[in-house]
Amino acid sequence: MPSGQYVYPLTDTGSLKRIRSANSTATSFAARVPTTTKPTGDGVIDSTGGLSYVLLTFFGRDAADETFDFRVMGWSQVIGAANSLWVPVRLLQARCTLSTATGVADSEVTASEFIVDTIATVTGSTMREVVSPGDNAGAAHAILDTTGFEIVTVDFDLITAAQANGLYRWF
Repeated sequence: MPSGQYVYPLTDTGSLKRIRSANSTATSFAARVPTTTKPTGDGVIDSTGGLSYVLLTFFGRDAADETFDFRVMGWSQVIGAANSLWVPVRLLQARCTLSTATGVADSEVTASEFIVDTIATVTGSTMREVVSPGDNAGAAHAILDTTGFEIVTVDFDLITAAQANGLYRWF
């Protein structure tokens, strides 16, 4: 197999789900530090099915060509002491650019939300693939090998966009 090509051992054709129930308006990344409490809530994606790959695609509000950053952290539990410890590891950080394409009224991505068509990696594992058409028609996406992390979190940092969110699917 040529270098840089991935073989995905299992493919699930399940539906995409929202990363956050409400769009993020954060202007900086959330602090993600080791904790004895299992991460939960908005932006937390649990791999209870034991699948290792996650597909992420994004959208936001304001106008075409506005930008935001996203950061994906993998979390693993350390067991042994009186309290277990959840430790975060950065998997990917990237900048998104909103396209002119929008969602559809009364859907998970509405007509006032712009689809991301450009993802530019800032830092991250080589265990990922980013497809970034940049053509105002196709949605950009990232596929991450979560390398066995039980949980991933997706946080946003708005640059010029007013809101940010995304969709995911494990496979």
